[in-house]
Amino acid sequence: MLSSLEETSAVYVTQGQRWHAEIRRRANEHHQELVQAWRQRDADAAISIMSGHAALPIEMTDPEERRAS
Repeated sequence: MLSSLEETSAVYVTQGQRWHAEIRRRANEHHQELVQAWRQRDADAAISIMSGHAALPIEMTDPEERRAS
């Protein structure tokens, strides 16, 4: 199930980042922050970063679309 979700979301995230330069910039920033947290062995920081990072694709959707669900 997780593998299927990963495959499906990869296409969506890739397309969304192509259309939203700000989201792409923030995602790249998160990646750098995650590397830093890993180097410092700071699990709390990594969890915090990932919480925001995982929400980026939601920001790419239309606000009206989000209200409908």
